[in-house]
Amino acid sequence: ATMLAQDLLEEIMPKLFDENPSNPDTPAGLGPETGETRPGLPLNNNYDDVDDYRNYTESPPKEVDGTNMTEYTGYTRRVAVDYVQEANFDAVSTSITRFKRIRVTVSWESGAQSVELEVIKGNY
Repeated sequence: ATMLAQDLLEEIMPKLFDENPSNPDTPAGLGPETGETRPGLPLNNNYDDVDDYRNYTESPPKEVDGTNMTEYTGYTRRVAVDYVQEANFDAVSTSITRFKRIRVTVSWESGAQSVELEVIKGNY
């Protein structure tokens, strides 16, 4: 499960902080822009910033090319992306900040078991 979370974080983290880093989305505007999708072949994966993955869920987990990871049937990956307070990365911010927290949760056994990994992405 940890490997599944790490795998998705490794896909997300190289993306831009925001579609327009000099004028980032408001907290209510986080998520994919109209027409953006995942998954697909890397050239077709048009999630181009980290908050495009907000509320992304897949079960079973998928490779970046969109194929199911059949050996992980029964596992679910979920992504949460939020602005966090600059003085406290554990606290969600209701306004734009220079930091977003990306949390990937992998659950199995109908949600009875889960693993969470999170990272902070800064806008510099």
